[in-house]
Amino acid sequence: MTVPPVDNLIGSVLNGRYEIVARINGGGTAVVYRGIDRRLGRTVAIKVIHAALAGDPDYVNRFDREARAAANLSHPNIVAVFDQGMAGDRPYIVMEYVRGQSLRSIIASSAPLPPSLALTYAHEVAKAIAAAHESGVIHRDIKPENVLITNDGSVKVTDFGLAKITTAQTTTASQNVLMGTMSYIAPEIPQSGAATKASDIYSAGVVLYEMLTGKKPHVGEDLSQVLYKHVHEDIPPPSQALSGQARARIPNYVDALVTACTSRNDDHRPPDGRVLEAQIAKARRRLEAGTLDDADLVREFREGITPSEQTPVAPIRPASARVPKPAQPGVRKPANPSATKLERAAENRPKTAAAAKPSSPGGKPSDSRRKLPVIPLVAILASTLVVTGILGWVFIWSWTHVPPVDGMTEQVARTELAAVGLTVAVMQDYSETVPAGQVIRTVPQGESRVKKNSEITVYISKGPERYPMPTVIGLSEEEAKNAILSSHLAVGTISRDWSDTYPEGSVISASEAAGDQLKPNTVIDLSVSKGREPITIESQVGKAQEAATTALTDKGFQVSVTGEEYSVNIPVGSVVSQTPNEGTGHKGDIIELVISKGPRMIEVPGVYYMTRADATKVLTDAGFVVDAQVRNPIGIPLGLASGTEPRAGKFAPEGSTVVLIIV
Repeated sequence: MTVPPVDNLIGSVLNGRYEIVARINGGGTAVVYRGIDRRLGRTVAIKVIHAALAGDPDYVNRFDREARAAANLSHPNIVAVFDQGMAGDRPYIVMEYVRGQSLRSIIASSAPLPPSLALTYAHEVAKAIAAAHESGVIHRDIKPENVLITNDGSVKVTDFGLAKITTAQTTTASQNVLMGTMSYIAPEIPQSGAATKASDIYSAGVVLYEMLTGKKPHVGEDLSQVLYKHVHEDIPPPSQALSGQARARIPNYVDALVTACTSRNDDHRPPDGRVLEAQIAKARRRLEAGTLDDADLVREFREGITPSEQTPVAPIRPASARVPKPAQPGVRKPANPSATKLERAAENRPKTAAAAKPSSPGGKPSDSRRKLPVIPLVAILASTLVVTGILGWVFIWSWTHVPPVDGMTEQVARTELAAVGLTVAVMQDYSETVPAGQVIRTVPQGESRVKKNSEITVYISKGPERYPMPTVIGLSEEEAKNAILSSHLAVGTISRDWSDTYPEGSVISASEAAGDQLKPNTVIDLSVSKGREPITIESQVGKAQEAATTALTDKGFQVSVTGEEYSVNIPVGSVVSQTPNEGTGHKGDIIELVISKGPRMIEVPGVYYMTRADATKVLTDAGFVVDAQVRNPIGIPLGLASGTEPRAGKFAPEGSTVVLIIV
C-alpha cells in the first residue's frame, strides 16, 4: 500500500486568518485547499503554489496576475478573489469557495450533453467572458477544468492565472513556450504569440463542441500534433461526430455557431464575449421554441460580424514617458495631444522667477541697516503670552490621557473617552475572563498620553470563544476530520475498533458529545470502525444439541435447527450436521444445525436354509453387519443358514451386527 505524503499545510493558519482544513485538488502548478476565514467566519478556497515552483519568477508572476485580474472583476459568473499573501515563501490566493463540480467531470460522466443544457452552460460562460473583456481582461485559458457548476446549477469561471490586461499586442508566447491548454488553444496564438478577445471565443467554441459530442475536436499522439491541427485543420460541425438520434438533435444553427466560434480566421468569429453571449441567446430561444432548422440564423452565424473590437487597444504609456522635457529658451513646446488636461495646463502655465528680489514700496531697496523702532512693553508682553499659549497648546493642552475603561460596558466606555476628547472605534474579541459586552482592553491602553481627538480602539468581549462539537458519528474518517477542523477544533488520536453497527472506515465514537460547546483547538479523539469482527466457526457435530447451541450463541451466533436425520454413528439428540461447519463469520450470523434421531430400526429378514453366501447378502442389503458363526451339533457341515440372532422378525438398529448361524 502506498502511503500518501503528509501535507504540512493542512491545519495551519495563513497570515493569522486563513485556516487550511482539507485538500480539494492539485494541478501542475498549485494545490487548492478548503479553508476557513477566521475573521469573517466563511468557507474559502485557498490556492497555494507548489513549493518546488515558489522560486520560479514566471510562476510567481502568474499567481500575481491571477489575483489582480480576477480581483478587478465582480460578476456572478466569475469566481471572486478575496485576498492574496505568502505562506512562507509560497504565494497563495484566497478565493470564493464553490460547492459543486467542474464541467470536466460533467462531460466525463454525461456527455454528449443535450443541446439545451450545453447552450445553457455556454451562455453563462459567455457572460463571464463578456464581463472580463469589458474590463480589458483576456482569460486565455478557457477549458472545462476552469468552469465550475455549483450544486444549484450556477456556472462560474475560475483560474485567471494566464489572464492579461489587453494592450496593443497581448502576447502568450515567452521564450517559445506556449501557455494555455493545447486542446483549446486558438490557432493565432502559436502563429503570432498574440492573444485577442477572439482567442477566448475560440476556446469557448471548443468547449461547446466537447459538451455536444463528448469528444475533443482535435486529438493526436502528442501535443505537437494537436497544435498542428488547430493551425491547419478546420473544426467540423459537432453533429458530424455523432450518429443516429444524437446527431439529429443538434440543430443546424448550433452547428453553425460552433464552427463560427472555432473558425481559424479570427475575423470570422464573434469578436468578443458580449457578441458571443447574444448569439448563444438567439440559439437558445430557437431551441426552446422547438426549431431545429433556421437558415437565416445559420447565415448570420456563418457570415460573421465585422469585428469592431478587433483593433488592438493602444498601449498604456508609462507615467515616466509623459514627463515633458525642458523647453529650449525661446522655443514654445508644441501641444501634446495625448497629454491630460492637467498636464497641458501645467505646460502652458507662465513661469515665475524662482528668486525675485523683493523691493520696497516705491521701488527702493530696503535698508537692512535701518534701526528697528522701539517696541513698547505691552507688545513684548503680548508676544510672550502668544508664544506661551502656542507652546502650551502644542505640549500640554492639546494632549490628554486615555482613561482606563477596562471592564466597563461599551456605552460607559464611550462616554468616558468622549469626555476627554477622544473618538472610539469598536472591535470585538473573545475573552475567557471578561464577560460579554464589557471592555477587554483599549489601544492605546489606559493611562497612555495621546493627542486630543485621537481614535481609541475599544475591544468588547464576546465572552469565551466556544464552538459546538459537530456530529461525527457515522461519518467517514475524512469527513469527520474535516468537520472537526471546520469547527475550529483539533483532531487527536485515531483508534480503530470492531463494530457490528457501523461499516468499516466510519466513526464509532468521539471523545466529546455532539453539541458540546468547546474551546478552540480542543483535541477530539476518534474511534473508527474496522468493520464487523470476524469470529471463528467451530464444528459442533456429535455434540448434544443443548451444548452445541450454548457454544455457538456464546460466540455471538444465532442458532437455527433445520431438521432431524437418522444416524448410525451420532446418538439421538446430538448434532448430525452444521452449516457453515468451519471458517469465519460475524456476530449475529445464523448457524444451521441438523439433529440426530439415532439409527433407523430395521426388521431382521428370514434367511432359514439359505446358503451362507445368500443369507449374508440378504442381511447386508437390509443394513446389518453380518457375523457368520458355524454351529453344527451333528458334525456334518451342510453350509446352510439355520437362523439369526436376533431372530427373524425382530427389529434391530440399522448398522448393528446380526449373528448368522450356519450348520
